[in-house]
Amino acid sequence: MWCVIPAAGRGSRMSPTAADLPKALLDAGGRPLLAWLLAGLGASVTDVCVVVDPAHAREATFREALSPHLGDRRLHFASQSEPRGVGDAVLRARELVRGPFLVVMGDGYYAAPLGPMLEGWDRYGDDGAVLVESRRNGGTEPVGWVRAEAGRVREIFKSISPGRADLRLAGAAILPASALSLEAPDLSPRTGELELEQLIAGSVEGGAVFRVLRYSGWRRNVNHPKDLDRIRRRLARRAAVRQPDPERPDESNGSTT
Repeated sequence: MWCVIPAAGRGSRMSPTAADLPKALLDAGGRPLLAWLLAGLGASVTDVCVVVDPAHAREATFREALSPHLGDRRLHFASQSEPRGVGDAVLRARELVRGPFLVVMGDGYYAAPLGPMLEGWDRYGDDGAVLVESRRNGGTEPVGWVRAEAGRVREIFKSISPGRADLRLAGAAILPASALSLEAPDLSPRTGELELEQLIAGSVEGGAVFRVLRYSGWRRNVNHPKDLDRIRRRLARRAAVRQPDPERPDESNGSTT
């Protein structure tokens, strides 16, 4: 299976020393943040496509940073030269990706591995899946919301307000290959970007069935310096308790089901 990782975002809100790096390559526990994600993808993922901004970080920079953590996977790149949203980043990989594919944000940390998500999806045989967590109130930035019925996506959208949605998108989804050939939705009038939620909603409207898979572990998106600090502290505590395995994420805090 392919995995598409949007990683063109800059660390502009991070410390001055990190502003020149993509957030996905910021150090966390002695390795790039994205390396922890790669470690938890499982054996099902054979090809990884990282979507980068070539004006900000060369492919060679990513390849050098990630090669020690790829294992047997093949690394590919697609370019997104303008920040036009996660959905747009995914479409940039359309010439490479084959079959159903996983999408995971490159600036997040998952304490529990995502490999079981793929296994859970395989059991059902649905067209796609979204990884979700329990709804959390509050917050000032738009997030992805999911309304589910009978374990399947009925509605998905990005907003500050959850409306009738009872679940929150947890930064990962499995999309059918047909999502790459849909007529691209209009850009969000609020952000001027194409959101991942719009691609999924378009697939659902076209008849695709998306399974809802719950994520029960600790995770953190890196939007501010404090987010990266929390990840680093967690990894430091883990290292103090036991010798870390460099190719396995923290599996002590839940799993996908």
